[in-house]
Amino acid sequence: MFLAEGLQADIEFREQQELDNVIAALENKDYHPVLKSMLGAACAAASISKYSISAGLLIDRRSLTPFTAGSNVPGEIFFKEKSAYILQPMSHRLHIWEIRHHMAESFLSTFGTELEQAIRNNLDGRRVRGMNFKWRSFKIKSLLLLRRYGREVKLDSKPAEYTESEIESVKLFSIPETRAFMLRLAQVSKIRASDAISDIDTALIEKLLSYELIRKEYLVQCKKDSHTICKIQDPIELQEKPGTDFTCTVCGRSFKDELIQEIYALSEKGKKLLFGSKWMTIWITQLLVAAGISKEAISWNASASEDELDIVIEMLGLRIFFELKDREFGLGDAYPFGYRISRYGGAFGLITTMDKVADEAKKFFTEQKPNMRAEIFFLEGQNAIEKELPTVVDSISRKGITILLSDLAESLLFDPRRLINAWMEKVNKESFKTPES
Repeated sequence: MFLAEGLQADIEFREQQELDNVIAALENKDYHPVLKSMLGAACAAASISKYSISAGLLIDRRSLTPFTAGSNVPGEIFFKEKSAYILQPMSHRLHIWEIRHHMAESFLSTFGTELEQAIRNNLDGRRVRGMNFKWRSFKIKSLLLLRRYGREVKLDSKPAEYTESEIESVKLFSIPETRAFMLRLAQVSKIRASDAISDIDTALIEKLLSYELIRKEYLVQCKKDSHTICKIQDPIELQEKPGTDFTCTVCGRSFKDELIQEIYALSEKGKKLLFGSKWMTIWITQLLVAAGISKEAISWNASASEDELDIVIEMLGLRIFFELKDREFGLGDAYPFGYRISRYGGAFGLITTMDKVADEAKKFFTEQKPNMRAEIFFLEGQNAIEKELPTVVDSISRKGITILLSDLAESLLFDPRRLINAWMEKVNKESFKTPES
């Protein structure tokens, strides 16, 4: 997936010539400017210097919105190695952006440092003294989404928190055989070890025991009529020692001579992960992190009023809502999920089910698409989730960057979205072999 990260500082360009001098210095550092290169090609055709024409002269100030009219100087886009950088003058502030693949190293701070050097070396010292080069982060807000939904509803949520032990346990839950056994155990409460081996491999039983997802107990049963005499934690409790030589009231045998049945039951840890599908929440979160999404951008059990969403991701000024089901996702599930997406400003909705999405539910989202505006993805079955989720995340990240760039387009004097999209496809194919979305 692709990331867009931004910083801002109290830096003002008052004239285009100031920015041109800085761009020229950055160009000597192997940053390739897009807008200046476009003007340069035009100037070359006229056999004049590419710095003969100021990009600012091309601006029709009347066409700009209040958002972009705050600066008299247009921005610039640079490419260097595997990153794209954006300079965005915002009146008395300067925003800088880096767009990169999540597997590529970030050089945004390096770009900020080299930009500062270029400003100090090429602008009048009196101008530089009035600038503050302390770069600070800021929350990305998409004006497009604010225009679309009109407001940003606050959601109460919990951070994505889990232990290393839970991660290892969830790996067992993701095995269909193990999950089916755990679900059956939840239904019947307890199961004899002799019966369990017909449902699950003994090696998996041992792993469930070692991770304390199930617990082992022993039933003492009368050999005469098979009634349960008592439950013990370990047969060693029946060894002959003072106070342990009890006898059955029916057959008179010593407890140690009766039938000892080994049984399994869910542990408290197993119940916690199974009920409410917490295991699936952790599993999906781990897949998202592996796909490049920051763990800090992921929230669990987000709620407003009485509505609750399993997983919410906030990135690139977008909200992405997840609905998790370890059963079929039906029409009855589609109504509330669609409502929550529309009400709380979701740009994308992902339905991940270990079973399938009912045809009626798919039809509902198709019919509601003009009203919802959000794009819905269906991931059905474990194999599809594991295989397709990284591709979906990559697609969403690129669409999110496209939306972000639409907000920047006016201040850049041209629409860079198709250029950036083509570049991202090239980076995927040549550098990271990510499947195209």
